[in-house]
Amino acid sequence: MSEINRERMSLMVECEDCKQKFEITSGEAVHSVTHKKEFNVNGQSIFLTYYDCPSCGRRHYVQIDDKTSLNKLREVSQQFVKLSVAKKKGKEIPQKQSAKFKKARQHLSDYRMNLMKQYTGKLIHDNETDSDFVLRFSV
Repeated sequence: MSEINRERMSLMVECEDCKQKFEITSGEAVHSVTHKKEFNVNGQSIFLTYYDCPSCGRRHYVQIDDKTSLNKLREVSQQFVKLSVAKKKGKEIPQKQSAKFKKARQHLSDYRMNLMKQYTGKLIHDNETDSDFVLRFSV
């Protein structure tokens, strides 16, 4: 069960283990509780976004990226900014540009879903804690 508050960019979540409900924030928020960390799997760099339950400490992995998806994200973000600026200036967004943005955003989403499928169940080594864990996503 997730509920998004777009004004504060927060999300209400429930821990899969202890069922505690709590709010997470992302990005550069002062009390951000989401984190992105780089891991190396068979010579490939992946970036995992996660949050920890404040009650029981369970780590919830919610997104995966690699260099390709980060490049796709950068392109989608640039398109979004261009469309947002045009809309703010009162300009009408051409259907072709809107469709191109939606297609790029969907392509990024599909790519990330494929990465999740590819890496779910893989044994990952965390250099910070010098421990191994099996990757599972909480989405």
